Order: sequence, then C-alpha cells, then structure tokens
Amino acid sequence: MADLLVTDRLHRGSWGPARRLLRTIGPVELDRASDVFALVPVGGDGDRPAVAAVCAPRIDAAAELLALATRPGRRGQGLGSRLLDGVADSLRAVGHERLLAVDHGGDEIAWLLARGFRRSGTGTVELLL
Repeated sequence: MADLLVTDRLHRGSWGPARRLLRTIGPVELDRASDVFALVPVGGDGDRPAVAAVCAPRIDAAAELLALATRPGRRGQGLGSRLLDGVADSLRAVGHERLLAVDHGGDEIAWLLARGFRRSGTGTVELLL
C-alpha cells in the first residue's frame, strides 16, 4: 500500500485529522503552522498514515519543521522518510533553501540527522534544500 501514497499539501479546512495525529507525539506549536502535509493515497481519499506541520510564512526565510508523525501501526515502513522527502521537494519548488528543526535532543533529532539534516550550532538542525 505504501507505493500508492503521495505527499499532499492539505487545505486548512482539512487539517483536523492531521492535527489529532500530530498531537499524539506531544506538544506541538500548531498555531505557528503555515502548512500541513500528509502522505495520502493516490486520489486523495483514505488513510493519512504520516503528517507533518511546517512554518514557512516567507520564501526569503528558512522553513521550520514543527512536527512529523506517523501512525503507530504504520511506523518502520519508511513513511516518515517518504513524507520528509515530499515536504522538502514541495518547499524547494516554491523557493525555500533550508528546512530547520529545533534540536531538543533525543530520538527525533537522531532520526533527522540520519536523513541528511546537520547541526547548525544554534540549537537547530538544518537540511539544505
């Protein structure tokens, strides 16, 4: 089923289920989100097994990954990596050059570092797009 999934930028009115999934990973500053992305089946209907919230209000500033979550039953299938790639492609297509994430330490930062992010020395990790 994972091969039939594509990254989609969700319309603000359809953020509800995505917000609920993002909140399962802990406190997330969703009020700062300018965009929410999800892996969705081709055609757009059905399960959204992975979602990400991004703050990217201006093209001339770095975008910030606020959160990325995968449904517990779908973890370990590469869906988070696939979504992260789709988010990066989408941001690059509109002119962003960097994607940042706050470095709180822990497993989530190790996961980002394994996917090409680098420590920036300012309490963040960044991915050059």
